[in-house]
Amino acid sequence: MKNDSRILLGEIIGAFGIKGEVRIKSYCELPEAIANYGLLTTCDRKTVLLENVRSTSKDQLVACIEGVSSRQQAEGFIGAELYADRSSFPAPNEGEYYMADLQGLQAFDRKGNLIGEIVAAHNFGAGDMIDIALANANKSIFIPFDRESVVAVEIENGRVVLDPPDGTI
Repeated sequence: MKNDSRILLGEIIGAFGIKGEVRIKSYCELPEAIANYGLLTTCDRKTVLLENVRSTSKDQLVACIEGVSSRQQAEGFIGAELYADRSSFPAPNEGEYYMADLQGLQAFDRKGNLIGEIVAAHNFGAGDMIDIALANANKSIFIPFDRESVVAVEIENGRVVLDPPDGTI
């Protein structure tokens, strides 16, 4: 199981206005909560402190980045993923987990046959999906992360049990 000390919270998707603000797509349950984690880091380990965060739509925000005061500077952050250190999150309650905890788990069908390994969890707008690298093929598949397809999640055993939709595998 992958043990990354950072969790992806959102992504800077554009510049906003001329004073250095950015548009952010938040992956937090409450989008504005992205501002509650203090200093964030990008993939290249730059630090980002969000200020004056406000909502513009369901999951998009506008914010200032400390030290950024022009549109040109803001444009330099477009595409940057924003991560918070795992230690800043509360421990999940019993039976709960973070989506990031799924990465690296082995995926099995109901009969105990290995399907593959979860390489990522995504939400493209229509619900959560898990990306599974197939054990017997050099490709991956997406399975809906819902009650019909996911029978059990056993973080402590490093596995999930799936009942994938017909024709998926």
